[in-house]
Amino acid sequence: VRNFVIANRTLANAEALAGKLDGTGIELSGITSHLPSTDILIASTASPLPILGK
Repeated sequence: VRNFVIANRTLANAEALAGKLDGTGIELSGITSHLPSTDILIASTASPLPILGK
């Protein structure tokens, strides 16, 4: 893996984690603009409902 993006509800949290792993942090609301260039998507949430759809 050369490049990866961490998405979170808050940009600060995404950037904090991404910075530790040499990645890029974005707000979760902006994830759809990254999907066309995404090879692998891993989602982790406590939500009982899906947060991503087709």
